[in-house]
Amino acid sequence: MSAEGILSDELLEKIKPNGAMRHVVQGKSEFKFELVPATELAIATTKSWESDAAPVFHEECLFYITKADLAKASGNSDADTSIAKVSQIIRSVSKMKGMEYYSNGDKRWETLYHEAYLIDSPNSRNRIDDKIDEVYDRQTLYCILDDNSFGSCVYRLDYRQQDDEVSILFTNAEKCKFGPMTAVKENELKISLDIISQGDSYLIYMTLRARYPQIPLFKERLSKSFNARIDAIFKWFTMQF
Repeated sequence: MSAEGILSDELLEKIKPNGAMRHVVQGKSEFKFELVPATELAIATTKSWESDAAPVFHEECLFYITKADLAKASGNSDADTSIAKVSQIIRSVSKMKGMEYYSNGDKRWETLYHEAYLIDSPNSRNRIDDKIDEVYDRQTLYCILDDNSFGSCVYRLDYRQQDDEVSILFTNAEKCKFGPMTAVKENELKISLDIISQGDSYLIYMTLRARYPQIPLFKERLSKSFNARIDAIFKWFTMQF
């Protein structure tokens, strides 16, 4: 699979120099995806919205990074940058603990997830080990993420995997709180990470869609928080090598 086959020539020329592109629409229910690669799993992430109510925040990002740069960032030029390693990384939920993001509201770096771990089910919530060796397509797991903004929340994790592409979709399985108030209802926050192997490089496609009350308190703080999440998850992923 080549980038030329899954991205338009125009988009490919735009992304390679800077390595990233972003498309954000806030406050509108209508959104047209402009950066999605023409692959089965990437397209599937754009069709994952389940709620009858449309999202009011939409963000998609496309990143281009060479495998050599991933190895360099790890400090080991011989680091494993295979798609199998990528699959292990996105299944290492516990390693999301401590990941940082830049808070635009507070103008400082903060911890995004104070805790992160898999659980056996949303009901019993018993902590279990990461399942990095149990790999198959259409696997569903659950985790708890103790979020700096939303507090502790259960998420459903839907994994997809093919020979040269892997993806994970986070969906809030319960309400996300912003202080004492419900910020996001169940199933109305979705974050996807799709990684496509391209010979000596990777295309990384991410989306974040959410629905929340259109009041000033939420619109300003949550939009900044969501933007920071995309950057934090991308940074976390690239540093895991």
